Amino acid sequence: MPEESIIIMHASMPKASLENLESTLKLLIGEMQSQVATDASSIQPLFDLIEQIRPASSHNPIEIEDRLEILIDLLEEKTELGSIFADYMLSLLQLYSPARLYSDIGILANDGFFTALTQRLIWHVIPPMQLDNQVDTLFNTVFYKDSDERWLNHIKPQQWYRLIHCLATSEPDDELLHSAQHQLLNALMVISYRITAMGLEPELIRIDPTIDEFESPFMAQNREVIDFVESYQPLYLREINNTNTVIPDENPSDEALSQIPDERPTAVMIEQCRDILFRLRKNTKRYGVSIRLTNLMIRIEQSLTRMELLFELLLSFQRIPYVEQTNDKLSSEIRTEKNPADKVILKNIQVIYSENPLLTTLQLLLHEQKSHASIRDLISTNTELMALQVTENASKTGGHYVTDDRKGYFGMLRSAMGAGAIIACMATIKVLLGRVVLAPFIKALTQSMNYSFGFMLIHVLHFTVATKQPAMTAAAIAATVHQGGKTKQTQLTQLADLARLTVNIMRTQFIAIIGNISVAMPIGLMIAYLWQTLLGQQLLTPQKALVLLHDINPFESLAIPHAAIAGVCLFLSGLIAGYYDNLAVYHSVGTRLRQHRRLKNMMSPKRLDKVSTYIENNLGALAGNFWFGIMLGSMGTVGYILGLPLDIRHIAFASVNFAQSVFTLRADIDLSTVLISFLGVLMIGMTNLLVSFSLALFVALKARRVSFNQWIPLGQLILSHFFTRPSDFFLPPATQNQTESGTTADSPSEESSAVLTPKTKQSEPQTH
Repeated sequence: MPEESIIIMHASMPKASLENLESTLKLLIGEMQSQVATDASSIQPLFDLIEQIRPASSHNPIEIEDRLEILIDLLEEKTELGSIFADYMLSLLQLYSPARLYSDIGILANDGFFTALTQRLIWHVIPPMQLDNQVDTLFNTVFYKDSDERWLNHIKPQQWYRLIHCLATSEPDDELLHSAQHQLLNALMVISYRITAMGLEPELIRIDPTIDEFESPFMAQNREVIDFVESYQPLYLREINNTNTVIPDENPSDEALSQIPDERPTAVMIEQCRDILFRLRKNTKRYGVSIRLTNLMIRIEQSLTRMELLFELLLSFQRIPYVEQTNDKLSSEIRTEKNPADKVILKNIQVIYSENPLLTTLQLLLHEQKSHASIRDLISTNTELMALQVTENASKTGGHYVTDDRKGYFGMLRSAMGAGAIIACMATIKVLLGRVVLAPFIKALTQSMNYSFGFMLIHVLHFTVATKQPAMTAAAIAATVHQGGKTKQTQLTQLADLARLTVNIMRTQFIAIIGNISVAMPIGLMIAYLWQTLLGQQLLTPQKALVLLHDINPFESLAIPHAAIAGVCLFLSGLIAGYYDNLAVYHSVGTRLRQHRRLKNMMSPKRLDKVSTYIENNLGALAGNFWFGIMLGSMGTVGYILGLPLDIRHIAFASVNFAQSVFTLRADIDLSTVLISFLGVLMIGMTNLLVSFSLALFVALKARRVSFNQWIPLGQLILSHFFTRPSDFFLPPATQNQTESGTTADSPSEESSAVLTPKTKQSEPQTH
């Protein structure tokens, strides 16, 4: 059992200069030979060799190239040293088992998301135990510096090809080679059985029932893998006798070539498994997705990729020695770097030169060393599909918040005005609740219910809150970016479409805000007037009115930071809405409600179907509004409990408070206070919109793995439109959306289209 793998090692010799490096490397390879001969196989020679190769600066590519070039030239010039090096590495694989590397590292564990999250949190406090007989422990001992990943990544691919070719075309000890192949075959079987088990999960069959209708490729691949393993024999071996003595076949025949284990049937099954995964991803739009399903699909994809890597490693063991013997041209092609590709044709048989598998294995170890306890990687990997589905739902909803014709424009105005009336009542109720002395929890609960039920009522009545738009429309912009092509003309068209969509969003946002505050403020005034007239007392005391005006003063209070907190809540409510929309689809809420026995007894089939359909289609919006109200109503109480200045400022409620406060203090307020307070209302609104929009757009682009680098040309295009046709940002289009006139909502006037068409001299948009 190796013990030095869990001990901090030190170099046994000083670092050599470039002039003396070759002789030092010869001494180290000589030590490797003595280690193999005595079956000791200490990792000290390998540790010292890496110390000699490691550059003084990981950012110096010239030194990296020069030091590695000396090792490669030495191995190419003296092939017997390559055999010694290969023997040494294979002997280490007998002491440091690569089983975990082959079948576990780089593949998500079957622990569940929250279990893995808890485990990684613990690892940040107490690092995981390293088993002293695993190859990843050996790797971490040798490559112990944080800078190792950087200088290894600076190594040119051609140098990797030549180094691995030296090892692959050497003649290592046959028994060591056979042991390494045996470990690969075992790992291949383990991965294959896991894929079979994961592919038969009921979760997958529910999303794609066709898996169960025909023979599953997840099962068929296992049969092909078993056939491959049973027929696998290295080409340079003729027989293995009962004593496990390996007898090389120096002149393999054409018949031996024809007996190469054929991995192509398994490759076909792997592609069919991937086709099913692709269908599953598409079907999640219809059936929904969960973190568990995402985890399962990711593990299957990682396992399929690992199976391909194991096949390449096994076939490289078989084929490279024989190719070297029968086709000297291949070696010269690789050495001159004219053909670093992976494939050549030899006697009508496809022979794979696999330099990539060993490099991929090294990269796996590097990534595991860096991210084995990364919480960010775990969250991003497991929530990727969920985030995409949530933003997809938000982008569909966002389409309803964008108008491009007069009918939609004035429809949005009416919808926003209706919401303004309800918000005025909600703001008044909040003022009245503030008069009652309540425990902090009860106070948070009552204010939250006021917000939640008010916002839900606004949704049920098909009204619109202006600040709810950005979180939804940002997802619509991300969807437009994601659909862009890669040709120059397609990207220019996409830029024009984005500019047009942005103008439509700004115009719709403007009229929605006008609709909200143009009704909320007058109704708030009317309520304050009627309260004083009918009840003989003011709705607000002068002291309370002063407090409310101070709270929206952008210069003397935390109004803007509190507006930013409200913007974060708006953004979160959009995510919550998308999440619950996904849950409604994933758990078939509508179908289950229609099948509910008690509901069947209580309602007629027609009414039950109508109610079920409404809940299924609106569960996300209702849940998002409900939780948005909870966040707004409880933020102040949370700040009180934590001793932090937490609160929210929302433009619609701030406008009502402004109107009612000015009415209360009408005889004792100066014009400057009124103007500053109204400016605060406008700045609160801008902050609400900018924060929620920015966060929503960032998440939507991240979820789609899209980077859009043309914000400056897009801004220039929008500014050009603003200076040319400023009315488009505030007023509806001049023409009606009438089919008989030949103009549609999607076809703006020729003049507007000309303004929004980018010049071909502009920089080419790039989407990745």
